[in-house]
Amino acid sequence: MSEARTPGRHPVPGGRFAPPSADRPTAGTTGARGRASSPTARTAPPARREPRRSRPAVTGPNRRLRQTLAAAPVIAAAVGGTLALASPANASSNWAELRQCESGGNYSINTRNGYYGAYQFSLSTWRSLGYSGLPSDAPPAVQDEAALRLAQRSGFGQWPVCGRGMGPDQLAPGASSPAPPAPPAPQAAPVVPLSLVVQPASTTLARLPFTTALVGEYRADVASWQARMNEIGYPLAVDGHYGPLSAAAASSLQAAKGLAVDGAVGPETWSATFT
Repeated sequence: MSEARTPGRHPVPGGRFAPPSADRPTAGTTGARGRASSPTARTAPPARREPRRSRPAVTGPNRRLRQTLAAAPVIAAAVGGTLALASPANASSNWAELRQCESGGNYSINTRNGYYGAYQFSLSTWRSLGYSGLPSDAPPAVQDEAALRLAQRSGFGQWPVCGRGMGPDQLAPGASSPAPPAPPAPQAAPVVPLSLVVQPASTTLARLPFTTALVGEYRADVASWQARMNEIGYPLAVDGHYGPLSAAAASSLQAAKGLAVDGAVGPETWSATFT
């Protein structure tokens, strides 16, 4: 007797039929949604994205050089292929210029900004040097001394702008003190007429005696006598005033000539001068 085959069923040992297989697509058949399935279906790999190229960071000497040039308060200029760094216009080369740069040279300045005096001390710095009170109230000599001590202790970086041009030569004792004023130029002695600077034959041109009482009075005959004393080896200023120096020279002449030493120029001393 033949066995009828039921679609989807197939005989198994013992005469029984296995249940029909589930609606699973087999190789080369059509799936549940009517789409053909492939026995070797592969998933396409995802598209590769090009990596973003980041801008290289500036490191090493180039970065340090850029930072140095940006931070330095100088003017850079290309000169002959090299980089020339110019000092700031307000850099100081001596203490007077530093005072002028910091405070206009005003020792008593106090603008209530926390810095005082010619060198613009802060109170903490001033007191660390052993001083009390306000720097602007201290005498100029004390401020000069304090500034020099500070520079010797900590260098001119304490004045980062105005002290740029200062060098070791400004650390010598007394360097911060202003130079003493120049002495006034000596006044020229009055011109003595040549007719009076002669060797008189007698005392007729002189009103004798000469004493130190004439120190405040100009006398042409005194100037004539002083000129002659210079000629014979007794240096005197020819100023026409008979003062202590003239009297001392007269005494020396009197002693040398064996005359009475009184420091006054009488007839005998006058004669000894011109003979």
